[in-house]
Amino acid sequence: MNSIGVYEQDFPISQIKEWDNISFENIIDTHGHGRRNEYANDWINQLTSVIEAQKWWTDTVFLMPNTNPRIIGPEEVNAYVDPLRKNGLGKHYVHVNMTDKKEDRERIEASLEHDNVVGVKIYPDGVTTNFDAGSNENEVSQLEVEKGSTLWVAAELCQKYNKPLTIHSETPFMVHEADGALDFVVNTVLPLAEAFPNLDIVVAHENLMTSAQSIIKHNKKALSEDKKANIWMELPAKYMMLNRENHLFHPDTPHGNPLYKCQPRLRSYHNNLSLTYLVSRIGEPWVNVLFSNDHAPHPLYKKLWFDTEEMMFDYLQKEFASTDFSEIIKNEWWKVMQKIFTPELFEKATMWIADYRHTVEASLTAALRLAQDTKRYPWFDITYGQLQKFFSGNALQLYKALEGKGNGTTATYTREDHSPTENFYDGKVYNIRKHENLAFKKTT
Repeated sequence: MNSIGVYEQDFPISQIKEWDNISFENIIDTHGHGRRNEYANDWINQLTSVIEAQKWWTDTVFLMPNTNPRIIGPEEVNAYVDPLRKNGLGKHYVHVNMTDKKEDRERIEASLEHDNVVGVKIYPDGVTTNFDAGSNENEVSQLEVEKGSTLWVAAELCQKYNKPLTIHSETPFMVHEADGALDFVVNTVLPLAEAFPNLDIVVAHENLMTSAQSIIKHNKKALSEDKKANIWMELPAKYMMLNRENHLFHPDTPHGNPLYKCQPRLRSYHNNLSLTYLVSRIGEPWVNVLFSNDHAPHPLYKKLWFDTEEMMFDYLQKEFASTDFSEIIKNEWWKVMQKIFTPELFEKATMWIADYRHTVEASLTAALRLAQDTKRYPWFDITYGQLQKFFSGNALQLYKALEGKGNGTTATYTREDHSPTENFYDGKVYNIRKHENLAFKKTT
C-alpha cells in the first residue's frame, strides 16, 4: 500500500493499485448552488452547503447567484459571504447575477470590485431550474452579440474588471433538444469570444462533446493568431459518470432524471467517456477545463415537484396510507410510485443537503475508467499532475480573485475496488455505488 498519496507530476493514474492513496491540495469547486432564503425552513443554505463540501474535502467553493434574494449588489454579496467567514469556513466566492434590467447595472458593476466576487453569471431566459415560475427578471433575454445587448454589457464589465464571464450555455427555445447546448456555443459563445478576444468566458457545466470540440477548435485558432485561448469549460463529475443508459432515466419525466433535475440533460456513456478524455489533454494550451460539482440542493418535496413538504406528505398519506418512505418502498403500490418518480429518489432521507460526497470520487473513477479503456483510448492516460491541475490549478490560473491556494486543505482518497459496506453513506444520500462501483473512496 502506498501511504504517501502524492506522486510525480507525470505518474499515470492507471498505475494506482487497490488500497493505494492519492492526495490533492486545495480542491476548488467552480460551480455550486448554496441557496439562501428559498429553502431556509429546510436548513439548506450557503452555510450547510459549504460545510458539507468541506466535510468531503472540497476546499473552496464558488457559489451561484440564483438565490432568493438574488446576488446583485455589494450588499447582497456581503450578506451572503459574511456568515461563511464568521463561522470559520474560510474564504469562498460568488458570481453576481446579470439581468436585462438597466437599473441593476450600477450595483452589478460595484459588485465586481468585491474581493469575494469571481465574475458575472448569465442565465439565458427559460433555461434554469430555480427561478420563480413565470418570472424572467433573473434571466437574460438580450443575448445578441451586438453593442448594447445585456450579453455585450456583461462582457464589457467583466473585461473592465479582469474577471471571467460565466454563461449557462443553452439556447432558450432548444432546452428540450439534444443539441441546444451546441447551438448556443456555436451561435453565441464563439462570436462573443471573437468580439472580446481578451475576455475569459466560462461555459458552465459543459457536458456535450461536440460543443467541447467547437470550443477547442476556437481556442486553437486563437492561439495560432497570437490571441488568447479565451474559452474555458466547467467539467462536472456527474456528467463524466452519470449517463442516460444507466442512471436515473425514466421516459415520463422531464430530461429523464427527476432526482438531479439536470439541466443540461444527461448524455450517453460514450459522450461522457470522451469528456473525461479532455482531462488527459490538460497541458495542451487550447484545452481549458475546470473542476465543478453543479449540485443544486433541493428539499425532497421540491425534487418531487410539490410546493410544500406538507403537500408531499398529504399525497403520500392519501396514496399509500403512510409518510414513512421505508414502508412505502414495501407497499404494494410501490410499482405505481416507480412509474412516477423512479425508486432511486427514495434512497434519500427527508433531511439532506448538497451531495458533495461523490464529486471527487466520481472524477477519479472516471479518470481511471478512461485509463483502463485501452480499446478506445490506447494512447491516453491521465497523470497525477493533470488531475491536480484539474482540481485546482486551472482555477487558480483563471480566477484572479482567488487568494493564495484556497483554504489549505489536502484531500486524500483510496482506491477501493470492492463493494462498500452497507452503511458507508449512513443512509443519508443517494448511493451512486449501486449503479457504479466507484474505485475511489475518501480516506478518513
